[in-house]
Amino acid sequence: MADRQLSYGRCHFTIDLPAESISREQAEHAEDLANRIVRDNRNVSVRYITQENIAEAGLRKATQRTGEIRVIDISGYDRSACGGTHVRMTGEIGPILITGVERAKKQSRVQFICGDRVLRYARQANRTLETISQTISAPPFEAGAAVRMFWDEHQSARKRIEDLESQLMDHEAVAFPVQKGLATGTFKNRGIEKVKLLAAKICSRPGTVALLADEGDQLRVVFARSADITADMNALLKKTLERFGGRGGGRPNLVQGGGLVADSARAVLQFAADQLGVAQAGSPS
Repeated sequence: MADRQLSYGRCHFTIDLPAESISREQAEHAEDLANRIVRDNRNVSVRYITQENIAEAGLRKATQRTGEIRVIDISGYDRSACGGTHVRMTGEIGPILITGVERAKKQSRVQFICGDRVLRYARQANRTLETISQTISAPPFEAGAAVRMFWDEHQSARKRIEDLESQLMDHEAVAFPVQKGLATGTFKNRGIEKVKLLAAKICSRPGTVALLADEGDQLRVVFARSADITADMNALLKKTLERFGGRGGGRPNLVQGGGLVADSARAVLQFAADQLGVAQAGSPS
């Protein structure tokens, strides 16, 4: 079933095919065949047949239609029942380009364009390729391999940075001030995942509870405890959220919450510390 949609700022069409997947080679073969039929400029005729003569019509695909059947005949190639609008000659269609294939409800959805849209698409693709080529200083048709090389280097560097950050955080956790078993701290735009990791590292020490907050686009908190502490961080977070709003959750030993509303992050941490019955410790901000 073909459908018309908007993509890349221009009109394109889709057709859903009953196939688990379609390879690049299969798509290109279909594209080549379709363009050959277009270049042949074959005649497209319309005729009507009765239900009684349907078996003799030589249709490519059986139809469920009843009564008089409208048949579209592409000379020497295809004959199908269809009630839609068609060209008089296949050459009127112009070039056909498949722009993508994706999974759609256990089928394969083929996206394609034709006619002048192919030229506009090619121009936009060429401008994009030129920009990439100039940015990475590589010839246009070598840009793909160059981008892959840069991406692999980026991934490797990011992994190295993450490893170094983890090592630095190990040192930060060891040096983080803990008083009477409580560690508290507030941060600005550090990111909740990094704050959670720091809390977990701090709580690798026995007898430790960590109450940390991060102030970014919203106020977030992380509560954690070491394995030998019995306090339920979920219960503590629930009380805190009842007081300051927001939502969150986690495990008994590590939770996070966001969307809290308070005059300051320190006020939230002080409230949580009070619920534990421990005076809030001084800590870096």
